[in-house]
Amino acid sequence: MVKRGYCVFGLTYGIYPPLTSFGGLAPIEDSAREVGNFINDVLAKMNVTQVDVVGHSQGGIIARYWMRYLDGAGKVHTHVGVSGINHGTTLDGIATLGKVLGIFNSVQPLFDSVAPSLFEMVTNSPFMNKLNEGSDIVPGVTFANIATKLDEIVTPYENCYQNDTGVTNALLQDFCSVDLTEHIFMPGSSVVLQFVLNQLSPSTAVRPNCFSGLIL
Repeated sequence: MVKRGYCVFGLTYGIYPPLTSFGGLAPIEDSAREVGNFINDVLAKMNVTQVDVVGHSQGGIIARYWMRYLDGAGKVHTHVGVSGINHGTTLDGIATLGKVLGIFNSVQPLFDSVAPSLFEMVTNSPFMNKLNEGSDIVPGVTFANIATKLDEIVTPYENCYQNDTGVTNALLQDFCSVDLTEHIFMPGSSVVLQFVLNQLSPSTAVRPNCFSGLIL
């Protein structure tokens, strides 16, 4: 991204004791506030009124919450989710099975003590329902998402998509059918990177393909 002339900023958000070596564990509402404050600092530093946001996994919904429920309205031009957990996950059906067996709620306090964000990312959790209530989008923002069929974290993989009109939803394997990239390695895929660049600069877009790595 930097080689393409973009000013790139990033942070580790959502650190939650006692697991202080990992980000993304704190309540997502808190992480959204933290990321929002970071973006506000970037806006001030760059003397601009809007940024583009590219987020992987949980990072694909943080700014969505900030824009809708905190002070992020009007501050994002383009938002690109890379395997973003837009509609939660069933964890390959484990969460669904846990609810059927009646053990889902009993284990939540244990997980909440170390990583409260985890249960927030389950399909139809109170957080997910609030995030998508009424609409998947925020007016005035260009939204795009890319998913992989081999996603073992966001299941089904279609939950990476936003369902409103005007959103660009793409599947990695539609660009390269033999691509075996799964959830964790999506940000390192040259095909994914080309998709992201296309969303940020539509006027210079080229269709991603299996050979995108040769042209980046």
